[in-house]
Amino acid sequence: MSRPQGLTFTTPGVAMSTATLTTDRLLTEAETAELLGLEPGTLRSWRSSGKQGQPPFVRLGRQVRYRASDLAEYMAALTAGEGL
Repeated sequence: MSRPQGLTFTTPGVAMSTATLTTDRLLTEAETAELLGLEPGTLRSWRSSGKQGQPPFVRLGRQVRYRASDLAEYMAALTAGEGL
């Protein structure tokens, strides 16, 4: 599986610097889950429940994608303790 440019993937659950998210690529649910150290089902659950503070997502028909720049902001806000 090819990885989007500008993103560094690590093992699930390992923290990643938001500095590696330099492009505005659209990531799949699986890529986003790996990046955040979550299971894809957690992201699906958050979307279906309308959970406050979930990462912003884009719907492309039936597909769901996450912008790399949105994820960088999301992680920065969580790191800064601002909470979403």
